Amino acid sequence: LEYNNQKVEAAFRKELVYAEDDKIHYGKTETLVELFIGLRMNYHRLFLHYGYFDIWVNFFEQLMIITPYLIMGPGLFSGLITLGVLVQVSNAFSKVRESFSIFIANWTTITELRSIHKRLREFEANIGY
Repeated sequence: LEYNNQKVEAAFRKELVYAEDDKIHYGKTETLVELFIGLRMNYHRLFLHYGYFDIWVNFFEQLMIITPYLIMGPGLFSGLITLGVLVQVSNAFSKVRESFSIFIANWTTITELRSIHKRLREFEANIGY
């Protein structure tokens, strides 16, 4: 989606730049409206998918908060462990979870970098590099 967003934005910018130099052949209202509608639809789709991703991330984070309690809870109620041990396990699990969630926290940056890499590869292929 980020790749498509960059392509749509680039097409719109290119048309605007060409229209600045050659108003006769470029910058027609129909073309600009068509490109802008495509840009708007792409942003709508992009934000919708970001919303779905945020819902999934929030659900996952909430599930990971209660996971140590679900796993260790029966041991607490049967008397095998104390409440202090349960809290310590929960804190340790939380630190490990936060360390591994670096990919989730930086997912938008990762997708932007991947799309930039893909666009640069496409550019290199077009110029025969």
